[in-house]
Amino acid sequence: MAQQFAAMFSGNLRLEIDSKHQFTMSLMGVPIEGSVKTSGNKVTLDPATIAGLSKAEAQAQQPNSKIETLSGTLSADGKTLTLMGDNPAEGKMIFRRDTRPARKIGPSKVSGELEKSLVGRFAADPKSLDADGSPEQARMLRSLVGSMALVLHPDRTFDLLSFMDIWGTWEAKGDRLYLRPVELMGMSVAEAKAKGTTASPMEATISSGGTVLSIAEGGPGGSELRFKKAKS
Repeated sequence: MAQQFAAMFSGNLRLEIDSKHQFTMSLMGVPIEGSVKTSGNKVTLDPATIAGLSKAEAQAQQPNSKIETLSGTLSADGKTLTLMGDNPAEGKMIFRRDTRPARKIGPSKVSGELEKSLVGRFAADPKSLDADGSPEQARMLRSLVGSMALVLHPDRTFDLLSFMDIWGTWEAKGDRLYLRPVELMGMSVAEAKAKGTTASPMEATISSGGTVLSIAEGGPGGSELRFKKAKS
């Protein structure tokens, strides 16, 4: 059954279930991982970690919130998963299978050695954060940032996999990289703004031969957010 609906469900709240009966849920970038049990069309999700913390640690950080098992049903066509917690009065979460075709990457537009060196995937470096608070809070913060990634494509478009997934265009000038959002969470910048969410252009400093990108005030609390080039 897990293989039947192993796919990414889209939206600000995302859910992915793999063929090994494990799930990853992302709520505004907060990663929740755990195990999946199925019986017919009945599905149960049991969280194991929340933002890198065990359930007990996460519960201690949020004593007024209840971290609970989610149960629900998969539709007959395998396209819709409906989940709820222990209290039905708190409402349901409905996930629909993401069947949108992947965005196509166009012909290469990069020129020069610097631009060519920038093409690829950069992972956020959680170690670059100055995390205050308790060890658990610091671990949670670094887990959130550690799930972020920036992908620079050769057609000068980018994907920022973050608290809000963003794609747009990029340009390098000297030691600066400019990121200009086009869409976030599947909406145009204008549509998102009308709904109260903005995505401003970003500027990063390029260093270490194009292997490190630093965005001033791009991290939590206005801290510097650093991305490192993933090794091929």
